Amino acid sequence: MKPLRLLQLLSALVSAAAPLCAQGAGFTPLDLYHYGFTTLSPTASGIARVDPISGATTLTTSLLVTHDQPNAMAFDPYRQRLVFVARQLPDAPSPWYHAYMSDGFGNLTPITPGASDIWDGIAPTGDGRIYFRNGLSGSGGNIFWLDAANQQHVLYDTDGITPLVLDPTNQSIAGMIWHPAHNALFTASASGVAVCSGGDPKTMHVRKLVLSADGTRLASPPQCAEFDVNPGDLDVCLGWGGPLPDGDLLLGAHSGVYGPPQQPRLLRVNPLTLAITPFAWFGDNSNGGTAFSTALNRGIAQSHFQSRLLAYSDGQVDNGVGVGAAVFPGTSNSVCEIPLLSCDGGWIAYGGGLPGAGGKVPRLYGQGCDEPGQVIGIRMDQVVGGAPGALFVGLASAAAPFKGGTLHAGALFLTISIAVGGAPGAPGAGSLTLPAALPGSPGLSGVSVFMQAAFQDLSAVQKVSLSQGLEMEIG
Repeated sequence: MKPLRLLQLLSALVSAAAPLCAQGAGFTPLDLYHYGFTTLSPTASGIARVDPISGATTLTTSLLVTHDQPNAMAFDPYRQRLVFVARQLPDAPSPWYHAYMSDGFGNLTPITPGASDIWDGIAPTGDGRIYFRNGLSGSGGNIFWLDAANQQHVLYDTDGITPLVLDPTNQSIAGMIWHPAHNALFTASASGVAVCSGGDPKTMHVRKLVLSADGTRLASPPQCAEFDVNPGDLDVCLGWGGPLPDGDLLLGAHSGVYGPPQQPRLLRVNPLTLAITPFAWFGDNSNGGTAFSTALNRGIAQSHFQSRLLAYSDGQVDNGVGVGAAVFPGTSNSVCEIPLLSCDGGWIAYGGGLPGAGGKVPRLYGQGCDEPGQVIGIRMDQVVGGAPGALFVGLASAAAPFKGGTLHAGALFLTISIAVGGAPGAPGAGSLTLPAALPGSPGLSGVSVFMQAAFQDLSAVQKVSLSQGLEMEIG
C-alpha cells in the first residue's frame, strides 16, 4: 500500500465518518478528577469531575468498589483516557477488580490484560506505556507495564533479564509517577519498610528508577532518599501529583494525628537530587489523594476529616482552601489533573488479538498526533516474518467471531492489503508502518475510526493471526 493511496483512503473515510460519530474524549484541560468514595454516587464510589475555578462537581461514573491505594487512577494522554481499576459487578468471581479506561463522559472500556489485576501506582508516560504495581498476591515487588497495544510486560533490572524486585513482600511501593525529563519512575514507601540503606522504617522513603531508552529495564541501580514528616510516627505515601511548575514532584503524606502541630504533609521532591522539602504544612493527617492544580497554582489534598478537596499554596501552613462543596470521604482516594496537551487525539487499543507463530499476538498501534492536518503512522509488529495480511478499517467497534478469534472493527469501510517484512516464517519478526496524513478539516475533531489487522499464519488456530482492535480518536 503506497502512502499516497492510504492517505486518499483515510481522507475519504474520515470525511464520511465525520457526521456519523463525532464525539471526542470529553475532557476539559485543567479539570480535576477524583476517584474513590463520594456521596455523589448511589454506590458510594465513583469518579467525579471537579472544575477547580468554580468548584462545580459532576459524577461521571458510579463504581461498585474502588481500590484504596495511592495513584489507583491516572490520566493517560496517549489514549486520552482515565486508567483505573474497579469492581463493577456485584457477583463477579474473584478477583473482583478489573482494569478500565474511561473517557470524560464516563464511558468505560475494559483493558483486556487487566481482567484479573489490582493495579495502583498507575504511571502513564504518554507514548503508550503505562507502568503500575500489581497488588495481587504472588506478584511480589515487581513493577509491570502496559504497551500501546495493551500487552502486559514486567519491568527488568539493569541486566534486561532479571525481573526487577524492589521488595519481595510488595509493601515498599505506594504510589508511583513518571517524570519525562528524567525518564524515571519515582516510588514512595508504604507501611514501615526501610528501603534506603540504614534508613528509619517510620520515615517517608522515595526511590528514583531511571529507565532505559525503550523503557523495558532499569538503566542504573535505584536511588533512594528519606524524609521524616512527623518524628516518632509512621509516615505513609498518599499519592504523587505534579510535576510542579519548576519541575519538582508533589508528594502527599499521611502521618500523625488530626490537629496541631502542623506537619509537612505535602512535600516537594527534586527529581535530579532527590532532595525532599516541605511544600505545605497542615494538621489534617489524612491527605487521602494528591494532585497539583495548574489552574489554581496550588497543591490539592483530599481531607478525610473534612471529606473534601483542599488546595494549598507553596509554603502555606494549615487552613487549606476548599475546592467545591462535594463530599469525598475516606482515607485513600486518587486525584489527577487533565493537563494542557499539545495533542488532543487518542489511540485506544481494545479487545484481544489471536496468537500466531511462537505464541506471538500481533500488535497494532498508532504513532504521532492524530489531529486534522497531522502526519501519523499505523504500526504493526510481532507478526510472523514476511506474512501477507489485511488491515480492516471501519466506523464502529465490533465483537464478532472471526477465524477463531474476534473481529473488532465493524461497519467496515476499507480493507487494505498489506505485507510485513522480516525473516520469512520467523515468529514475531514481521513489522510494518503505514504513514499517512489526516485531512486538515477542523470538522474531523472527535471522529473515531476503528481498525484491526489480520495476517496469514500457519501456526494460528485457523491459519490467521489477529491484532487487537485500535480506535483512532481524532483530536
